[in-house]
Amino acid sequence: MRPNYPLTKNNNRFWLIALLIFLLTISCGVLEVRLDAPDQEIAPQSNPDQYSEGQPSDIDTSPEQYAEQKLDTLNPSGPWLVFITGTEGESHQIWAANPDGSAMTVLADNAFVTGYRGRHLRPQISPNGHHIAYIEVQDQPLTAFLRVIDLATGDNNRVMMLYDESQVGYQPEMMDVILNQASSLAWSPDGRTLGLIGAMEGGSADLYVHNPEEQSVARVSDGPGQAYMPVWSADGKLILHTATSQFHRGEWYSPFVFTPDGLWALNADTYINSPITWPYGNNPEFIKYFPWYGSTFAFVGTGSPCQSDNGCWLDVVSGETGVFPFPIVEYAISPQTGGLLATSFQTTMPSDTAGAYLFTPQNPDGTLLFDFELDNIQWLDQAGVFSAQVISIPQLQALQISTDGIVTKSSNWDRSSLYMEMKTSPNGKTTAWYGYVDENNMGLWLGSDEDQNLVQITSEPVFDAVWSPDSEWVFFTVDEYNPPPTDSDQGLYVVHRDGEEFQFLFVIPAEDNLEILGFTGK
Repeated sequence: MRPNYPLTKNNNRFWLIALLIFLLTISCGVLEVRLDAPDQEIAPQSNPDQYSEGQPSDIDTSPEQYAEQKLDTLNPSGPWLVFITGTEGESHQIWAANPDGSAMTVLADNAFVTGYRGRHLRPQISPNGHHIAYIEVQDQPLTAFLRVIDLATGDNNRVMMLYDESQVGYQPEMMDVILNQASSLAWSPDGRTLGLIGAMEGGSADLYVHNPEEQSVARVSDGPGQAYMPVWSADGKLILHTATSQFHRGEWYSPFVFTPDGLWALNADTYINSPITWPYGNNPEFIKYFPWYGSTFAFVGTGSPCQSDNGCWLDVVSGETGVFPFPIVEYAISPQTGGLLATSFQTTMPSDTAGAYLFTPQNPDGTLLFDFELDNIQWLDQAGVFSAQVISIPQLQALQISTDGIVTKSSNWDRSSLYMEMKTSPNGKTTAWYGYVDENNMGLWLGSDEDQNLVQITSEPVFDAVWSPDSEWVFFTVDEYNPPPTDSDQGLYVVHRDGEEFQFLFVIPAEDNLEILGFTGK
């Protein structure tokens, strides 16, 4: 398949030819003009014998009307679906496609990926949809580089070296914080600035910031500890990060478990790095956090550094803090209001207080909304509501909840909810249910507002499903590694929201992985 890329430059002679074609064909009542992008030097396509666009013989995937709507080039205005393929421990390919699955194009073939299904380092799409940042690794000597793809031009720039084991003073711990941390690459909310961890100058890993538009790089931390986990505040004004000088081997999250030396907040405008006084007396053995609203962060997960095993929150500017009534694990946040919808589980709270809570900046102590547990909590941008699955009943039930905590929609389907995952379309009108563990609930189903009957799309093991931003298409992955073993074709599929126009887009070898990263912009 020939590499294609968006049309980015005008060519007067090209447009004159297109106009001539228009004038010659319109009188016949038939017009089909296709604009191919000029050739550009981008990452090469993968070996077609290894990866290919696939259509299994037992699936009807070629309705003529649908085929005519497919594009040969990536839509210049986006958004694009982005996914990765490759073998664990080897370089991965980064792919892009239009929201209907057409014009699949290789953007890069040298991305370092570690861990499985998003648990560790992945290429990061900027929130504004302009860039993709990833890390390239080379051997002998072991070196790591930051690369940034400019999606408007197709340029793949090697920005800077992050690590070089041949230099004096370099340690394995540095590579761990650079490569085995999911948050070692962190885009600002506006997508203009990248926070990252690098160790180019030896001695220790430190925090850096990179602006792709200005092509600037600045080192913004300097200390004996290894910096890690840069996370932007919700308002984009700060980068919270930590560092450690104490490494010890662990069995999860990373080859190392870190005991933090402290917390620091970087002012993104002045580059002033200020230490944050931890408001609690105990020193955490492990720390993990995410942005809540403004300059407030929530601290979560196993080994929470709060007064108890529950989560807590901290405004790193004002110093105001509070404790959640349970560990925050399953949650979603409304970026408009700062509302945080989270669920507790009976394993973490007494049964009489377990349920779903809504926390807001005005009421950080939270309000108990339901005395039952939720799962698969999402924030739906277009609908402006939360979506969640009720897991305390044996049938499938999906709720939509306003930022005030009011249930605006309840949808029920007469089917077992055992081992089922849920994704609701951004406009809130269609729900995708999928599973891969239990053979009785293995496959993909679609349910809409207009029809409470579920439409089964496939009975193959579906590991993940992602909606296109326009809520028209569902992309999903079939992975034969997931039990029970089947004879399914492992790869990427797409189906229209009405259950029609089912397409098998991409097949990969059984030993490889395929993972959807998301869409470039909205």
